Amino acid sequence: MIARFAEWHGRHDRLARVAQYEIRALPPEHVAEIRQLRHLVTERIEGELARGVRMGIFTVPETHETVRAILSLCIDIARWFSPAGPRTPSELGAMYAELVLRMVTAPGGAADPARLLPVSG
Repeated sequence: MIARFAEWHGRHDRLARVAQYEIRALPPEHVAEIRQLRHLVTERIEGELARGVRMGIFTVPETHETVRAILSLCIDIARWFSPAGPRTPSELGAMYAELVLRMVTAPGGAADPARLLPVSG
């Protein structure tokens, strides 16, 4: 889920930049749509993180703030990404998924990729 979210921000960097950093310039109906999408994405990531914590796979000090950090990490790709850069959006997605896994897994914890959760829903 994180890999695809990060990858999307690289593949659609212009659209993501407008939605994230220029939202005040958009018509109210587009702002409402973007806010609804943000809420859904946040809710989905928070739910999966909480599920991982309940299952003992993830260890985080506070779920909501960890989700905020994850979202910020991925969203910011749109700010700096260039298709001419050294990595593709897919490569960034894989790298960011690994970074997030490290963020939510305690040292010596259950970070074994074989134990990763399939996304529910």
